[in-house]
Amino acid sequence: MSTPLQKKTTLATLPQEALKIILAHSHDLNSLLSTVASCRAFYAAFHTSPSSLIQALISREIDAAVLPEAIQALRAASFRRHHLQGSDLHLAMTPLFGEGRDALLNYRWSLADGVAAVRLHSITDIFASEFVLYYLFMLQGLSNCEQQDPPSIQELARIKRALYRFETYCSLFPPPEDPGDPGFKAAQISFFSSFSPWEREQLACVHESLWRQVTPAFNDLALHDISWGAYKTSYVDEFDDLYTERILSRGLRDICNISHAETYLQRYELLGCNMPNIANEFLHEAFVSYNSFLLTPDGSTSAIKRSKQPSTPFYHDPNLGPRKIWKWSHPNESRIDLAKEREYMSERACGYVFWDEERLDRTGLLDKDWADTIIETEEKINSMAPSFKEEQQSWEARSALFKKGIRGYWEKGKDPV
Repeated sequence: MSTPLQKKTTLATLPQEALKIILAHSHDLNSLLSTVASCRAFYAAFHTSPSSLIQALISREIDAAVLPEAIQALRAASFRRHHLQGSDLHLAMTPLFGEGRDALLNYRWSLADGVAAVRLHSITDIFASEFVLYYLFMLQGLSNCEQQDPPSIQELARIKRALYRFETYCSLFPPPEDPGDPGFKAAQISFFSSFSPWEREQLACVHESLWRQVTPAFNDLALHDISWGAYKTSYVDEFDDLYTERILSRGLRDICNISHAETYLQRYELLGCNMPNIANEFLHEAFVSYNSFLLTPDGSTSAIKRSKQPSTPFYHDPNLGPRKIWKWSHPNESRIDLAKEREYMSERACGYVFWDEERLDRTGLLDKDWADTIIETEEKINSMAPSFKEEQQSWEARSALFKKGIRGYWEKGKDPV
């Protein structure tokens, strides 16, 4: 008696639920996309529930400690091209800040969103890894420890959240066409009020670290580009410079490209124009405006305005390090809500509001009064600045070449390129 032939199992004969389980176990989003494109069965299974599959992959690629901020930055990016004003800006911000951090996780993912989120996260990974090494190096000079331990997962996550916060700000508040728009100012105040003072200071830390990333490229052109010399573009050595603020307002992707450009030609391609543009009312000025909003005429923060600050941070950090170092460094209660103050530049260079409580305890910083602690750091960019006379002579030499129609790279004693 002959036995019936068994049906051969192929991908085409598998139920879609089985195919979706296979897809959900892809190594990363790129692997998922490659698998979906490999055959019709996977393609059909994917398109039955693309959002849930993308969410499963994103949850593995982006840590839960930063995922809401990643979604926040992603959603804010959709507003960037619209240059929202006044009440429209407030309405756009409500689902980003007004419904709490956990509510951001209720996001319906598209394929384009997933790709954009992974690309942005790779940039935050790069910057967080670079910044934490700089902060640890600066912190070592203040520490009782012979050597700093590697950064913890929580410390890196704080830096990444601040980077996402920066990207969200770039999308919501590109330099306005009308800097005096009261609705724009009110929306900025609402943005800053969504965070605790130490979270605002974390944003200030990464803002200054990103400035360190783009300024070498800017200064290369300021010192050597013939057109920039003809327009007397100065070497930049201050965080409040409006030219570099314009560059920073372009967001993390452009900043990453600029910071990793190694030659004059690469930098010119990313920054080049006859004369660089300034940015009014970007992040540095926004901090100044917000602090002015909080301050009363006697230089202290208003109790009424302080009462409007959030009772809890936007991120409920289980580690008390940032909160403790903030209170330690701000013994004057009347100014405890003010972030990015000039007298804390050296502390920000040490990344002081990113550290775990355990690291702070080992450094011994919290064992003494802030007023008795000397924290001094030197910006490498400042030490490389030309003298006023050297800058003037450079401008004159390049202006003469510019008038002759010559453009490109100039260096003293050499023919222009």
